[in-house]
Amino acid sequence: MTNSCGENIGGSHPNESRERRTRRLARNRESARQSRRRKKDLLLTLGDKVNKLHNEIEQERMSQINAMEKEFIAHKKETIKEMSEVLSNFDEMDPRNEDKALQILLRQVLQSLGPNSLSRQHVAAFQNSQLRYHVFPTFNRFLLWLSMQPDSLFTAAKDERSKVSTNSRLSSKQIGEELTSAINPSDASFVEGKPLGPRISSTKTNDFLRFWPMFCYEMSLSVDQEDRFLNYYRAAKQQIDHEQNARQIASVLSLTSDTKKGIAINSQQAACSADKCLYSILNPQQSARFLKWFEINKDRCQVIVGKRTSKKQIVRESSLSDLASEIEKTLKVRR
Repeated sequence: MTNSCGENIGGSHPNESRERRTRRLARNRESARQSRRRKKDLLLTLGDKVNKLHNEIEQERMSQINAMEKEFIAHKKETIKEMSEVLSNFDEMDPRNEDKALQILLRQVLQSLGPNSLSRQHVAAFQNSQLRYHVFPTFNRFLLWLSMQPDSLFTAAKDERSKVSTNSRLSSKQIGEELTSAINPSDASFVEGKPLGPRISSTKTNDFLRFWPMFCYEMSLSVDQEDRFLNYYRAAKQQIDHEQNARQIASVLSLTSDTKKGIAINSQQAACSADKCLYSILNPQQSARFLKWFEINKDRCQVIVGKRTSKKQIVRESSLSDLASEIEKTLKVRR
């Protein structure tokens, strides 16, 4: 094809030999392969950077948590020291002012620095989320959920579209693109002379005609990638122990949730016990003396309690990864 000036604007040249055209097409294919390889390497590099940054952030969070606990202990010791100074100046102060000062410091020890303080609740929530991530990451839970869905979730939209389309290679991505893109005025549907407006931008997981196509469009899944996924999905469904593995994984997730609830209950009980002891039984002066005595003799108390325990268990420090591995080993979960 040529323009009005006689210049070639098509994909081939009029005087180009077959050999030159073959070499040119081969160069184009090689250039396209190299471009795809560079994009793939770039995505892998970006993925490694994201994982590295994520690990650095998590390590920094853990170090901040450890530092915060040390600051809590130091702050509690300082507060107890202030309470002791108030007691030492008992003769120089009005008893009502002394009680008021001690109550303020005591409330700070119990509420701001206690086992159920707001900061400790946030720390416990973060550590539980880390535990759930190490046990079973979110994307794995999503894939597990997909594997438990009926086959119609992945085929309903294409089956419905095949009734009005003759394209045998119609992909869910194409259907999702049509669902999420704005309506073209030339092919828009009208109600009482007014356009329907933009098409759907979100949907529910139980909407079989929209969920999978919109997911494929957002993930940019090609026809071949979708076919490979469906083949893996059907192969997994045919495994005898598929549902059993899913139930075991659900048990692990339930266990992590129960762990979170147990920590919250124990923290609340510890806070209520301290509150009941120091507020309901002891007066402010006695509470201050008790906290000072316990701070001095805490190690001795722990030794005595340990000796009186009939079955003393040796507790070692473990990371969240170690705990997740122990849970998996105990329940024999296979991913």
